[in-house]
Amino acid sequence: MPSWTPQWLWQQQVAVVQRIFMWITTGLYDEPIREMMGLSWSDADQRRFERFGKTVNTVMRLVPRRYRRHPRARDADDRLTGRVPADAPLLETPRRNLPSEAERDNPIHYCPVHAKRRANLPWQSDEVDD
Repeated sequence: MPSWTPQWLWQQQVAVVQRIFMWITTGLYDEPIREMMGLSWSDADQRRFERFGKTVNTVMRLVPRRYRRHPRARDADDRLTGRVPADAPLLETPRRNLPSEAERDNPIHYCPVHAKRRANLPWQSDEVDD
């Protein structure tokens, strides 16, 4: 949500989103996992979850194929069609996915800080000015 959102509204939407994500996550688990974790799941939940899945599939069919692709797969398509030169640098993770400044030297992280190109949304440029 935008940074100007009042705290009370932010907290309300977070509570709603958490419940929705928990419901979706629970629906993705197999029944033995739900039982092991003590999560309840009714027949009505299952029917709603199946309708939810069908709705997501329907909506995704309306999204252009290019926008549904992972950035690196989209980049490969772009190289094949000539939209991106075949010898262009590989796409790296978006800046928002980089570890914090304090963690960037930690070898457990893959940290392409000085990338020539970063994966952005399909309608944005992947070029960077580092």
